[in-house]
Amino acid sequence: MALKVNFNLKDSKSKTPTSILLVFVINKKRFKLYTEEKIKPNLWDKEKQRVKSGASGRAEINDELDKLEERIKEIDRKGRKVGAEMTVDYFKQSLNSIPDTINTKIKFFAVFDKYLHFLEVNNSPTTVRKFLTLKNRLESFKNNIYPALSFQTIDQIFHDQFIEYLATQHNCFNNTLGKYISDFKTFMAWAYKRNYTTNTKFQDFKCPKHETNIITLTLKEVIKLHDLSLDSDRLRNVRDSFCFCCYTGLRFSDVKKLKHDDVKNDQISIWVEKTKNYLTVELNPLANEILERNDFKKGGFLKMPSGQKFNQYLKEIGKIAEFNSMHKIIQLKGSKKTENSYPLHELMSSHMARRSFISNLIEEGAPSWAIMAQTGHVSEKSFKKYIDIRKDFKKAEMNRVFTR
Repeated sequence: MALKVNFNLKDSKSKTPTSILLVFVINKKRFKLYTEEKIKPNLWDKEKQRVKSGASGRAEINDELDKLEERIKEIDRKGRKVGAEMTVDYFKQSLNSIPDTINTKIKFFAVFDKYLHFLEVNNSPTTVRKFLTLKNRLESFKNNIYPALSFQTIDQIFHDQFIEYLATQHNCFNNTLGKYISDFKTFMAWAYKRNYTTNTKFQDFKCPKHETNIITLTLKEVIKLHDLSLDSDRLRNVRDSFCFCCYTGLRFSDVKKLKHDDVKNDQISIWVEKTKNYLTVELNPLANEILERNDFKKGGFLKMPSGQKFNQYLKEIGKIAEFNSMHKIIQLKGSKKTENSYPLHELMSSHMARRSFISNLIEEGAPSWAIMAQTGHVSEKSFKKYIDIRKDFKKAEMNRVFTR
């Protein structure tokens, strides 16, 4: 039976030009494709599924629709002739292989801008900035290395050259490369689901990564910071905010926007921007000490600078606290390993607080489910990335169990 192809309007009640969609059914599955052609509904002949006579651009648009319908039917005929599995993906891949298919009209970076707008509406500013950085890297890659960059040229060669470019021109190590590729796959999946591309080769891209050692502060070290004498409000504010994160497990971004009304009855109830969920956090005596000395419950606020300044000041505080123990950091760039040692204060950042909170509770014997309820983690996999099992604790546990 010949494949039946239909053309429908995205919004038949629109007062402005609306997209013309190609629709057909394969194995009881409905396939919809944006043709990138638009027309006002009053100029559309619903019965003939073509632009009405007398409408501007009628001949050109109808000609494009005729060509597309024939291409789809040709793919169907050839596929059945060779016994191909007639899936939606088969049609998408085959359509993408035709050089002058309508999808080549879609500009890669124009779609990326639409994705950024989507993120601005649905995600946190941090996520938007992350993907804006990815876009900037891709534009630079296109201008300097890969001028043919488009949806049609996303393949393994693109993958390999983009990774090499990031590693050599931006000094990215494997874990950073993996994040770029993972984010790129997220964008491509978004574009694919919305029919901006039919190319699925990105799904096979590998994300380079390796396990890194997690650096945290012990509870004793956190309390040392808590009691440290500092001679400026600039450092005291950062210290108090950091310790508060170490005592509550809250993220830097959530503490920064904490309001007086969020704290009631020794609990914090906040909307977490990253997870899009409400979270209730229990306050403990040490966390309350931080709030009290900042007059938070009387309307005062924890004063926090930008993330970059926060980390800069935190390293300064760590140096004053004499956190000088050396820690080895191993990084991979491809198969090449670099190994360097740094004093603890140089490794301090806002991320260390949440990891320290989790690791200290684990060492004190708190069950994982109770810690996850406090931090808002929903999976063990993501939760484990924050745990630092320190050497002394591991040795003590082994000796405790394996002793006569």
